[in-house]
Amino acid sequence: MDDPAPDVPGALRTILERLLALAAQDPSLRAGFRDLGRAFLALAEEPPAGGAPPPAAAETRPPPSAEPIATAVPAAQSTPAEPSIAELAERLFKPGTSPAPVESILRPAEPMVDTELAILRDRCRLKAEASQWAAVRPHRHRNGTGTNFLADGEDGHRELIARAKALPDCFLWMCQRDGPTPADPAAYANLAGGFEAAALAAEILIAAVKMAAPTDLFAQALRLGAEAQSALRSAVAAMGELPDSDQFKFFLWIKETGAESGIWIDRHMRQDDPADAAGWTGRIERLRGLEEKFHWLKDRDRRQRKLFNKIRYHTQRIQDRPGIEDADGWQTIVQSVETLVEDGVPCSNVEIRDALVPVIDALPEAIVLPKHLPLVLREIDRYIQSVPTRPDAVHEEAPTPEVQQVASLLRGRTVVLIGGNHRLPAAQALEKAFGLKGVVWIEGRDQSYLTFEPEVAHPDVGAVLLAIRWSRHGFSDVKALCDEHRKPFVRLPGGYNPNQVAHHVLHQVGERLAVQAAADRGSP
Repeated sequence: MDDPAPDVPGALRTILERLLALAAQDPSLRAGFRDLGRAFLALAEEPPAGGAPPPAAAETRPPPSAEPIATAVPAAQSTPAEPSIAELAERLFKPGTSPAPVESILRPAEPMVDTELAILRDRCRLKAEASQWAAVRPHRHRNGTGTNFLADGEDGHRELIARAKALPDCFLWMCQRDGPTPADPAAYANLAGGFEAAALAAEILIAAVKMAAPTDLFAQALRLGAEAQSALRSAVAAMGELPDSDQFKFFLWIKETGAESGIWIDRHMRQDDPADAAGWTGRIERLRGLEEKFHWLKDRDRRQRKLFNKIRYHTQRIQDRPGIEDADGWQTIVQSVETLVEDGVPCSNVEIRDALVPVIDALPEAIVLPKHLPLVLREIDRYIQSVPTRPDAVHEEAPTPEVQQVASLLRGRTVVLIGGNHRLPAAQALEKAFGLKGVVWIEGRDQSYLTFEPEVAHPDVGAVLLAIRWSRHGFSDVKALCDEHRKPFVRLPGGYNPNQVAHHVLHQVGERLAVQAAADRGSP
């Protein structure tokens, strides 16, 4: 009598039901099922007959015309609830129904957060070491140094396995007794290099997310990460293995993060566009170069913060000691501002501006301004003009005797001030200090000095002041105009503080003003 036919479907059902029962109690086993399903999906992809596979819609869209968002952090999205173990079993084994599509059972993986990406990085680093360890195993066998699997590397093997157990879901498949033994001696080197490059790419992306890196650098990191995971996939395939779970998870993270960030990844995200596994040395070198850029950015932030702190400290010190010239402090301020601008900080930076506005008119004349400082001063002047109700300085210096002398020489007259942007508080301070009839402030811009000749030639004008740090007009042209109309001409190398202005007026044209004042009073 023939044996009854084996009940293969029943046996499979029993095994699968047991596995599902175990998975209900073991999260790592459930994660393994999901990874296995995704691996099967990847293997099932087939190009259509007659040519290369058409790109998926989400992967072939043209680069967005709008500026990509600057943030590197994927936005949170709501995801459908994961089916329970019982629902999975019902879908798979309910009598009289067709098996549910795999896509309806295994939902797509969510983008990994920083912590999960860090774990993936650590697993890849360990797998790189394990691949290097496994590479010597066949050589020991061929050299006849031992037939035992562990042979001389027992301690190293145990250490690797212990470290793998300390990481979540870390399986060192290359260290198993029946691990692959490829004919190509370079295969394990490519595998180790592939894992090392993937770990380095993950490390860079973690840093990019944490520091909210500029979009262009983040896009560069994503594209290099795409190349690294693709090369790792090629290296694993060369060993005759299924896709490695960490490689596949890294692929998913890059794909979903690029989509969420609006960054187009044009290479190495399809099976028909693999990266060369043998090119891992150059790939790691390029990743190191990108890593240096991120280190530079991080160091730049720290360096710039130190410079901002120096500027705030010394400007506050100058405010707290009005009337005391602090040449060393000003030199530190000027050099700090110059370094910041050279480092990419705009001349109109608010933090620089707010620190300098209260003290800018106390800037010593002896300080030589480096290349970018005039531009910074111009931006500060423009800002002060835009908020005329704001005083030029927090502190007010007591008027010097020179202020009183100039007042006696210019009282009731008009002064023409050329350069910079009109500052109402500064003009009012000069009018009050010297008893002026008014201050005619000529901003100048780019017009010829001849356009303001009528203001200079007016009979009420007692002196013409040229603020050389803020003016775009040449000294010789303005002086020639003043000489033609017999107007005292004063160069102001500093700010508009009445004490500074009085000092220069007296030292440059004081005697001439005294003669003119005596003539006006009818004195001999």
